[in-house]
Order: sequence, then C-alpha cells, then structure tokens
Amino acid sequence: MKNDFIYDLTEWIESQLASKLSLDIVAAKSGYSKWYLQRVYHALTGVTLSRYIRLRKLSAAAAELQITKTHILDISLKYGFTTQQAFTRSFKSYFHQTPARYRNNTEWDCSQLYPPYQRIIHPVPKPDIISLPEQIFLGIEYSFPCAFEDLCKFNIDVRMNFFNRYLRDYQELPSYVYGISHFEPNIAVNSGVVIKYFTATDYQNLYSMKSKVQKIIIPEGHYAQFNYSGTKAGFQQFIMDVNRYHLPRLDITRRKGNDIERYFLPGSKKHSLHSSFITCSYLVPCADVLHKSVSGRFM
Repeated sequence: MKNDFIYDLTEWIESQLASKLSLDIVAAKSGYSKWYLQRVYHALTGVTLSRYIRLRKLSAAAAELQITKTHILDISLKYGFTTQQAFTRSFKSYFHQTPARYRNNTEWDCSQLYPPYQRIIHPVPKPDIISLPEQIFLGIEYSFPCAFEDLCKFNIDVRMNFFNRYLRDYQELPSYVYGISHFEPNIAVNSGVVIKYFTATDYQNLYSMKSKVQKIIIPEGHYAQFNYSGTKAGFQQFIMDVNRYHLPRLDITRRKGNDIERYFLPGSKKHSLHSSFITCSYLVPCADVLHKSVSGRFM
C-alpha cells in the first residue's frame, strides 16, 4: 500500500516539476505531515523527498537546456527558483558546471541525470555498442512541433501515421523501415521543440529510388543499441525509459547525431504497419564504450 501511494505521489510530482513545488505543497497533496512523508519516502527510495524533488527539477532543467533555446532565466523561474543566480548555484553544485556551459557542451553526459521513481521500468539488457560506417537512406522528413513538456506525445501512433503517409504508394513493403530523428529548438515558442522525423528505407531499395524522396546521410559513429519486442502500447514507455532511466543508469554520454529506429516488418502487405506487436532496434548516438564494439552494419 505504501509503495502504491508513493508511486502515485511521484507521478503527480513529475507533472508538477515546472512549478514552485515544495515539500509543504507535496505534504498537503498527500494528506500526511511532511516529517512522516520524508521518513516513508526515504525508507522506500533511499533518498529524501526534498532531495528527490530538487534533483528531478535540476534534471528536467538540464534536458531543457540541451534540447531547447529557452533563456536560462526563464528555465530558472519555470522550475521554481527565485533568481537565475540561485538556479545557477544549485545547478553547478550538482552538475559541476554552469547552465550556460552545460548547454554548450558538444556531448551530453547522461550519467548525472536523476531518473523519476516510477511504478514500472521497462527492463532492457545491457545494450550493444556498435560502430557503424556511414549510412545512406532514402525517405521523407516530417515535423512534429510541441512543448518541451509534451515530448511524450510523439508516440508510436504519430510515428506510424508518418510511415503510412510515406509508404502509401508502395505495392509491397520492405523488410525494414527506419525512423531517424533529432530535435530542433522552436524559437517561435517558449520551451518549444520541433522533432524532425525522417521516415526511410535502405538506399538500395529500388522503389525508393524511383519515388520523390530525399537522401539522408548519417556519418559513421558509435551507437548504443537497445532492442524492443513487445506491444505497440508499450513502445512509448520503452523509449522514455531508455532516455530517462537507462542512459543515466549505464553512464552513457550522448554525442551529437540522429537517433535511429529500425523496425522489422513481418510481412510485405500494408497491414504489417498496423500490427499490435513491434520489433524495433533503437540506436542512440553515443561516445561511451561499455564493452568491445561490434563493427559493421546493424541492418
């Protein structure tokens, strides 16, 4: 019962990070005294509730620094800090660098991001670190604008809609299709993001070469490869858990580059896109080497 209560409470906390959230406010929401709440939370999670809130706010702010061009002052106020100076002190104390320097890093060290305490975490084995040569794909790029807080809305239904539009003229589907994505700041909207999603097939695919498509070249580099086989409904949680939980847990450093999703289609007919089961390799561009690299194409 206590576990369920704490899970429910932390889910609510997650939805309130972009506010002046305090221990008093959380205690009022829970109906318990803050001293009792601190004691129970620490017993179950190993960290005090006040520290958990601070680290989740700082981690959310760190992600927003990396993904958006939102002014540091606006980020400071958004996550409940009274001044930019107070935010900078707290941020530097935890990440050992200023917010400005963190934003300008060419690589993103995920090891210090503090993950949310959640009810279910999609288990993944230790990923393979693979070294890919230059990759060439053919496809069409789509855009998905959203607020930073709404990144989770870029779900499998949105992805499959893009694939349906791209593949609608195909008589037969290829065995594999690719979703290649990166974030761009939406400078027209505060805390805005545009997800650029390139739906693609292999460059060797003859049908693609006859279609009005674009070519995208992915430079050589290392990737952490996570594999998913499961329901369509569980795919979004898998993607979120990799980024919010497993990358920090595995001390992975993201490098600049595109995420790559490689979907296996079980049949050549159009209904393959509407299957309730998904088999996908999710590749995160990384600088870390967790174990001996495997060279060559992953496809």
